[in-house]
Amino acid sequence: MADVSLHFERPRLAVHVQARVHVADGATHVVLYDPRTDTTAQIGLDDWHLVQQADGTRDLDALCLAAARLGIDPSEAGVRGLFGELEEAGMLCDGLALKLRTPPVPPTAQPPDDTPLEILEDFSLTCDGRGACCRFYGSVGFTPVEALRGRLQAAAVSLPVDDADLFVPMSGGQIDHPDEPLAVALVDGRCAFLTDTERCGIHERAGALAKPAVCRIYPAAFVHDGTAMRVSLVPECACIFSSLGVPGGALLTPAGATKLGDIEPQVGFREVPDPVPLTARATASRAELRRWSLDVHALARRADRDAAGWALALADAIEATGELGAVDIAPAPLDAARPWVEAFRVAVTAAAATQDAHRGVTDLSRRAARWAADALATRDPLTEPANPADEGFYLAALAFGHRLAIEGRPIARGLRGRAARILVARAMAAYPPPIDPAAAHPLALVEAATRNLGISGFGDDVD
Repeated sequence: MADVSLHFERPRLAVHVQARVHVADGATHVVLYDPRTDTTAQIGLDDWHLVQQADGTRDLDALCLAAARLGIDPSEAGVRGLFGELEEAGMLCDGLALKLRTPPVPPTAQPPDDTPLEILEDFSLTCDGRGACCRFYGSVGFTPVEALRGRLQAAAVSLPVDDADLFVPMSGGQIDHPDEPLAVALVDGRCAFLTDTERCGIHERAGALAKPAVCRIYPAAFVHDGTAMRVSLVPECACIFSSLGVPGGALLTPAGATKLGDIEPQVGFREVPDPVPLTARATASRAELRRWSLDVHALARRADRDAAGWALALADAIEATGELGAVDIAPAPLDAARPWVEAFRVAVTAAAATQDAHRGVTDLSRRAARWAADALATRDPLTEPANPADEGFYLAALAFGHRLAIEGRPIARGLRGRAARILVARAMAAYPPPIDPAAAHPLALVEAATRNLGISGFGDDVD
């Protein structure tokens, strides 16, 4: 490693940097990702262990001593080279973490237990048992207690990751708060606890209640809109689309649940902003959003209209009037989505190159990114056939769950972005997919990849 300059006196990994342990094709390494600049750096386990020693209290000499204790190259040139390169990449800060007496933004208060639940109707999940949802996400979060349970099970399960490297802080290099969630190591893109039989090792040995809360409630998503807690889903797994019309599956909430107090305590949820941004200049009340979302949900699954074109028409109507008006309108021409599709192609092509560099050949994230990039390079998504069942349900679930209202973008732009995602999925369906059950419903992979690959802002610069 080059002997580069190091300006920070007592370096530590910046809190915005995400470190993830990856086992790819049998080799273990750590990927550092800076979401602010979309920059990644790959380091070995020895280097990661040394980075963990950089907690903001150790200067260069102390880090050399720490390296010697760990059995790592203790030379000043080696240590300086590692931290100098991370500093140059913008991944370090200097000194102890700033401890705030009060959070800069007050935490969202949990709604009262008698808050009514409004649950997406006519859906239950029939899992195919192939672990697609456990093989795709770049971060699977465990609370400290859940991580402790996981470590207890790891002792009885053969994992290709040492116990010390099984969990890392969700962000930064150290745990700055005892309740901070932890990210589990990934083995070829899979949660380390996913067994060779595509089953959760924690679930198999200790039951469903021992799994992390995010896994227990998946794919349910909870959004509070000031009146009720909407319970919808994140359409990011092939099982979700395969479950359509199949009775007898698992419900999104326990049977008979009608209010917040009937479901798992302290369930994670998002809050709809008030007012809701519609365009760069127009807003609407949460009450208006509730009415509009139910209207969209009621009409989205009509098979006689193009879902992508309809999403574009809804965006046009909002931009023209500055209001959430009528939704029973004709689809718009797909040409308006072409700049958005092109922006997605650029973003996913760059992401595919990044995934190719540090993920194994069987990694679903890598394969999905490459599939999307190659499909968009060879197919014209505006001319490919639609999948009315998947696309209509997709828009219905997103609208019912207020997903467009909680993503930090105006609703009109969110609709255009979703139209682009639908078209990307059409191109993928027309291109030879990877041999994987998760490829059965490309729209699920597009939705998951957009978040997992850090490209959800692909259309932010489209005029």
